[in-house]
Amino acid sequence: MYGARPDILLITGLTKFSDKYFTQTLLPDYLRAHPTQTANSNIAFDPRGHGTEPHTGHKIAMGTLAVRAYLEKIQDGITLPEVIDLPSLGLYPTIGPLHRYKTVLFIEKEGFEPLLASARIAKRYDVFIVSTKGMSVTALRQLVDELSQYGVKRIFVLHDFDNSGFSILGTLGVSGRRYQFKHQVEIIDVGLRLSDIDEIERLEGYRLQSEPIDLPTNHKNANANWLLKRGPSRATGLPPKRSNFYAPSEPNST
Repeated sequence: MYGARPDILLITGLTKFSDKYFTQTLLPDYLRAHPTQTANSNIAFDPRGHGTEPHTGHKIAMGTLAVRAYLEKIQDGITLPEVIDLPSLGLYPTIGPLHRYKTVLFIEKEGFEPLLASARIAKRYDVFIVSTKGMSVTALRQLVDELSQYGVKRIFVLHDFDNSGFSILGTLGVSGRRYQFKHQVEIIDVGLRLSDIDEIERLEGYRLQSEPIDLPTNHKNANANWLLKRGPSRATGLPPKRSNFYAPSEPNST
């Protein structure tokens, strides 16, 4: 970005532009529009989250270089010294899914690791647990795509019951500008549905809390466009008449 910035400012007449616009829009679009010219480009994005293997506790940062290195180790069959030094535990001395996990649990937010560790979710169910800060990053998409050829069968997605949460679910396994999937990845939603909420409130006798959201000025158009793009069946699983729960028709409502 810093190398291109002087020319961009000169050509456009702008005084500044954001690094987010450059990295999230200009750069991916340029790479896609000029595949031959950029064939040897080595673009790396910083980590935004991390994943942890079950049983070994091996951690992988959700960044381009770290995910690339992890996949290369799996392909090369590299062994982990810390596993080899513990033969009494009977751990299989390799890195990756082989004989270790077939399921990935993706969580929209970071910070749940202590809770999941106390419940021994990864060890009890042989689950690779990964989380990011918001929308899934390109490195995560590459990871789940490539892991599917090494024995991973399914990706569980745990997300908030809101617009952003369903966007995260609806885009994780779908090819887009920044990443084109090579393999079929099974995405399984383990988030709440309105029927689940109704059942919880009926059994527990209390109402779950909702949160206010701010919609843009043209919120009605934005709401309609979002539903048109995602569709109730793809992103929410909600019947149209109830979809206004997470996409309200009035601003600042719940």
